[in-house]
Amino acid sequence: QDSWDFISHDEHPVTGAPSYFLHPCQTSNRLKELLKEEKIKLPLLSWLSMILPAVGFKLSSNTFREVQKQLIMDCKSNSLNHLTKDDEEKRT
Repeated sequence: QDSWDFISHDEHPVTGAPSYFLHPCQTSNRLKELLKEEKIKLPLLSWLSMILPAVGFKLSSNTFREVQKQLIMDCKSNSLNHLTKDDEEKRT
């Protein structure tokens, strides 16, 4: 199976400009596979890790890992803030 079957390159039907098209079924299946491997689910980052190389966007693995670390820290911080707010609401 072609590893890039979730994306194709063609002319835009209205403008005629070169465009990339995502195939929802293959993208969904691919994303499910990526998310199975992650301990902390970051679907947007997983999606970008799949799409950016397909459209020729170069991102170093170090930069990707730094973005991933920052998003994980933000997620954990938001979860803690959410829990704290829930606890405060229960007390009142």
